[in-house]
Amino acid sequence: MKRRLLIAAWMMTVFFVAAAPAAGANLLVNGNWSTGDETGWTRWYSSGSAHNWSVWPDGATQPAGTLSCQDGQSVDSFGWYQVAYVPMGWTVHLDGDWSGTLADCAWAEVRLFSVAPGTTHNDIVARIDSISDPDMVSDRWEGSSLPDTWGWESILLSSSPGGNGGTIVNSEGYVVVALDAGSLVGGAATVSFDNLTLTPEPATMALMGLGLAGLAARRKRTK
Repeated sequence: MKRRLLIAAWMMTVFFVAAAPAAGANLLVNGNWSTGDETGWTRWYSSGSAHNWSVWPDGATQPAGTLSCQDGQSVDSFGWYQVAYVPMGWTVHLDGDWSGTLADCAWAEVRLFSVAPGTTHNDIVARIDSISDPDMVSDRWEGSSLPDTWGWESILLSSSPGGNGGTIVNSEGYVVVALDAGSLVGGAATVSFDNLTLTPEPATMALMGLGLAGLAARRKRTK
């Protein structure tokens, strides 16, 4: 009986390792927009009628994904998001580059949060559009202490004080990377994103290795 249980546990572990992302791999699809289009990304918006999603050959390393709205247009929050499979309990880190210009109460944000399997598109959009500081990686808005116009730089240089610093600890099964721009009073915003990477932390892989080693040791002692 013990042997059958150990074999079953071993088979589940092998399946998990085969299905899990490789160490150091970028879990995002097309995070550098190398396809020249929006492959891997899902458009979203909260309200308004003037949303512009585009991919231009002008990135930190060409091309780049760009969100823009012009002064006087009726627009609220809008952008892209991507859902990445991250095994439960894993820690992952987001990094990347962005540049932009904001005017008249416009803003730009990068959000990172974990969701359980089965979370719907509407639930994801509602969370992106909520005021949730713990989900925030980067946050800039016109009139803040940061410049309204900035050249290509790491998203982490605009970290939100109440945010997560680009790290999710203890995944619920999936992780959402959300890109956001907008304005409440018809202001102008142009924000570009490039070289976005979502990678497992080395400590996560080390703990996984220890778990496998422990399982192997237990199997050896039972023989």
